[in-house]
Amino acid sequence: MEEKINVKGYAKYDRDISAEMFTSVGQSIFMQSVCTDVFKNSGTCLVKGKCTTKTMTNLGSATMNMLVAEQVNSSGSLQVKKSVKTKTFQAKGHVTIKEELDAQFIDIVMTSTSHIQKISGAKEITIGSHVVSYLNFFGMGKKSLRCLRIEGDVIRLEHTVADLIVGETVYVGKGCHIKEVHYTKDLTIYPGATIGSIHKKGESENEKNL
Repeated sequence: MEEKINVKGYAKYDRDISAEMFTSVGQSIFMQSVCTDVFKNSGTCLVKGKCTTKTMTNLGSATMNMLVAEQVNSSGSLQVKKSVKTKTFQAKGHVTIKEELDAQFIDIVMTSTSHIQKISGAKEITIGSHVVSYLNFFGMGKKSLRCLRIEGDVIRLEHTVADLIVGETVYVGKGCHIKEVHYTKDLTIYPGATIGSIHKKGESENEKNL
């Protein structure tokens, strides 16, 4: 294992990379997989294989095939062609995950429309839109997260469009359009948010159409 890889200009790697730390402020391309303790990107990064790391910090634009980490913190653009598995996922910016985001704690603040096919395994999920994004003229009403399914214990959503929400305690906030909600404890709906049908576990009549 190499101790440190630091890219300041342009670098392309055709082999699997294993290093204690990777940092990049330029353009880096990995044709295979990357395994590291610390992965920090402040430029443009492409990983065509699997990225495995303890902590990932993305301040630029990162595109990956698959990401496995203990902690992910992205403040730029993060695009993953398959899945992300981590304990903590924090993102402020743009996020696209074409398959599944599996994390215990999720906090997403969008500055542009984002897409995640499925969110699961979470104890707590918070999704919202940055105040600048939904108050500026050009961004009004256009910044949202698009999902098929969101599943977790405590779910707080704003500016989210989803087919199915499954949770214990669910808050459906402003700018949300949800087809179906399943909950077991509490459900709060912000005025103006739309939900197609509501199901509460344990009720004999557990469906309410709005």
